[in-house]
Amino acid sequence: RWCLFALLFLPTKTKRSIAVSYCCYYCYIRMDEELTRRMLSEGNIEGVKDYCVNAELDEKVSPNCIASASLYMVEMLSLLILNDLTSAKLLWKRIPTDIKKENSELLAVHQVFRVLWCNEPPKEAIAAYSWSPVVGAFMEELKESIVQRVFENTLAVYSTVHIDQLVLQTGLSKEDVLARATSSEYNWAFDNDTQYFHTAKAKGTNSTSTPSERMKALAQSISSLETS
Repeated sequence: RWCLFALLFLPTKTKRSIAVSYCCYYCYIRMDEELTRRMLSEGNIEGVKDYCVNAELDEKVSPNCIASASLYMVEMLSLLILNDLTSAKLLWKRIPTDIKKENSELLAVHQVFRVLWCNEPPKEAIAAYSWSPVVGAFMEELKESIVQRVFENTLAVYSTVHIDQLVLQTGLSKEDVLARATSSEYNWAFDNDTQYFHTAKAKGTNSTSTPSERMKALAQSISSLETS
């Protein structure tokens, strides 16, 4: 039931639609369920990525060290969420050519990687493909990780930033950027005349939610669905 466990990575805002559709999907990769549960409960995306790397070398999962397209997909998505683009590039090089050619969704994931590698916003590359529900939800998690990274980096480097710059880097609308930046999560002051934010870390709050918090929220939703 890899599909079920993969869903636990996803942000709370996508849980309803994905939880409903996950039961229609077959196994993504063979994975030790207890180990997977533990890694997910810890918010350990790095651990799942490492598991995929090791699975490539496991003859039971990857005969002749050739994994399934699904395993490569999960590994690539994990690397993109972790912003480990160098490893993602190396992964792409070792995926057999025939697997790449036969899987259009994997090719589309690679297009997203290429945009990120060029340090460009991936909004158009993500929107250009009609993703399957599971991969699409991973893309939502990727977009959220990019937004969080942009805000964190801006906070660490700049005392002021123009709203258009955040719109460009995050792929969010002006309304969403304004709502995010002025929320209790960041509490940045906004000057309507100049359209600049004055960045400041909100006291007593964390700048981001942890992966495990999002996973636990979705896990509860899926558990409720199973028992209903």
